[in-house]
Amino acid sequence: MSNPHVRPRRRAAETARTEGVAPPNEPTRPEPGIVAAHRAPPAASHRVEIDPSEPPEHRFRRVLGAYLTGAAEIVIREDRGLGATTRTVVEAFCRRTAGMELAFEGPCEIRLREPASAPPVPLERKVEAIGRAVVLFHREAVERWGVLPYVLDEEWERKDDAVDRDVWYVQRRLAQGGSERPSTVVAIWTAARSLERIADHAVILGRLGPRLVAVPGAEGLLRTLRQYHAQAMAHLQGSLRSDDPASANRWLDVGEALLASGAAWMDRLLPAFEEYSMPPSGAAAVSQALESTRRTIAYAQDIAELPLNAHPRSATLPSAGWGAGRRPFVMPRAPPVGVVAERWAPRSPGRTPVPAQ
Repeated sequence: MSNPHVRPRRRAAETARTEGVAPPNEPTRPEPGIVAAHRAPPAASHRVEIDPSEPPEHRFRRVLGAYLTGAAEIVIREDRGLGATTRTVVEAFCRRTAGMELAFEGPCEIRLREPASAPPVPLERKVEAIGRAVVLFHREAVERWGVLPYVLDEEWERKDDAVDRDVWYVQRRLAQGGSERPSTVVAIWTAARSLERIADHAVILGRLGPRLVAVPGAEGLLRTLRQYHAQAMAHLQGSLRSDDPASANRWLDVGEALLASGAAWMDRLLPAFEEYSMPPSGAAAVSQALESTRRTIAYAQDIAELPLNAHPRSATLPSAGWGAGRRPFVMPRAPPVGVVAERWAPRSPGRTPVPAQ
């Protein structure tokens, strides 16, 4: 008989593959080299030799790669003299990262160093702060739909850069090593990386606002999209608070119900687009907003299952609340989006259920 506490991950895996990445539990789980780097001390200095023919994006990625190794000093050198492009890249790097300062600037070389007196921030607390910021970011992106003046795309990018800065800081600290166990390293890396991806979808949702409100008769669609997104945010918050296998399974159940409900809604929208003669641009905006919310839920599922990975033995034990003979969680047909959480979310004393809209 199937055990209800062993999570079926097929749907989340299929959702992730549509994005061109590996399934959950693979993309957010660090390769062995990351855990090995956590045990080995980082190099004191990392040298980046700039090729003048490199595009600016490539130069930025190489400097960022040096930063993520945990090196205390980064040396950026261009033999024929630092050009304006390289200096602009270094300036952007310093603006978008934390924990480095300019130590030396010459005609051919720039040295960045980590301040010796920089106090380390506890990584668990840092990830909690990132989670709160991402939830606020997402909510603002959706609340701004139809509100004038519209937020410029550059403003959404700036907010996303702030999340990237904190996530890169966490990855750098993990590379520098510490007293955390390998399982804790994996959990911190997984949560931070998932939150970075979730923030990317907040940018998409924010940019879609002007296109969504321009759709003829969009009031009903926007109301349902907002309800679905509110449930996704409640699921993300619950996943971040989850700290034991029982609560992990509860929030994973909610996430699977929300993913199934979103897929069913997408199927119903396709004929509706033709029936109401919705312009292609409007149909694309609605579909993209729905898909970004579904992918946000899929990434939150990676966070929700972390207590199961930390307690593998407990994850297979039946609990009194479920019953030994209960069938695994199945959604034969998706209920309406507005009531999915109320109908399917198991309740637990002391925990806030996903609100029904």
